[in-house]
Amino acid sequence: MREVILFVLTFIFFDMIYYVFTIRKEVNKIRGKSKGKAQKAKKKKKVDEAKLPVEINYMVLRYRLDMNKIVYWRFLQIMGVVTSFDLALVVTIVSFIESTGLQLVVGLVLLIPILVLSYHFIGLYYRKKGMTLDV
Repeated sequence: MREVILFVLTFIFFDMIYYVFTIRKEVNKIRGKSKGKAQKAKKKKKVDEAKLPVEINYMVLRYRLDMNKIVYWRFLQIMGVVTSFDLALVVTIVSFIESTGLQLVVGLVLLIPILVLSYHFIGLYYRKKGMTLDV
């Protein structure tokens, strides 16, 4: 039961952090808001692919996603939930190990393959939906 509580709390924590530092900032850029003051956006702004978050940039380059076909804020939310889930999973797995040094090593070794695998499934989902440049 302790592990389930740890997983849920870790998931909520990382999801809130991802929302505050990534999703909210990116959505405000697109909507034309600056520092909390709303401005009317006359037309939908294009997503500047040079200023994308690292994980979004990885997905765009690796799976050739067409950002004009993707609803950007929904894509950010999906990436946030998946990243938070992966981080919570790794923290929960690592919590079974007693040694702090070993926890760090195992955590780093597990984190990268789990993130890459999760991002691969997201890439396959968007490829299946026809959101790539190839289609």
